[in-house]
This record gives sequence, structure tokens and C-alpha cells, in this order.
Amino acid sequence: MYEVEYHNPKNGWAYKDFEANSVRMKELREQQRALPEGVDRMTTEEICITVLGENSSYAKSKGLNRKVSGVDAISSFEASSSRARLEEELANTQSELASTKAEMAIQKTTVEAVVKFMEQMTGKSFAEIINVPN
Repeated sequence: MYEVEYHNPKNGWAYKDFEANSVRMKELREQQRALPEGVDRMTTEEICITVLGENSSYAKSKGLNRKVSGVDAISSFEASSSRARLEEELANTQSELASTKAEMAIQKTTVEAVVKFMEQMTGKSFAEIINVPN
């Protein structure tokens, strides 16, 4: 729609930077189409706002602009705060996981050494030592 309104095959683009905007919109549209199924994709309106800005005359004429209210600003702050908390929690969980894996590797090495020692001392396999039936 943007190209239809601002480009004339005979006279070209209404303004020089409009062509660059059109190219960017087309690129974004193609990127969105290339996303796998199930992934949220930007709508045409979101692409326009991304390229042109919420306060562009095009967005205003299409009713796409949205004034940010105080409630929206608070919600945005809460969302970013929540995201930061989640990212910190994720980092802590990943650190704990790495630590637990390291502890398990040490325990495995210790158990293997004990099993080997027991087998050498008794001359029997570990399965025989703990009476595992064949």
C-alpha cells in the first residue's frame, strides 16, 4: 500500500527517502515470511510502524499510531523488570546446573576408583561382589 500511495510509475517516488522505506518494508516482510511456522510474525501494520515510526504521517493516516499512556509506560517498565529478573534467574539456574554436573563427574570418578579397588582387592568383578545374579 505504501508504494501505491507514494510511487507513480511515470514520476517515481514522491520523496527520495520513500523508496528506501519501501525497500526496508519489503525486506522486513520477506524476513517475516521466512520465519518458521508457529513463530509470531510482524503484521503489515507493525512493519510500517517499525520503518516509519509511530508518529509518521502515514501511520497516523492509517490509524496505526498509538500514543503511549502512563499505564503503558508502567507496563513496559514492569515487563523489562520482569524480564531482567527472569534472565537473572536463568543465569543462576544455569550456573547451578554446571556446578551440579561438575560435582557428579567427581562422584562418578570416585565411585569408579572404589569399584576398581574392590575388584583388585577381592579378585572378583563388582557384580560378583554385590551378588548380582547373571
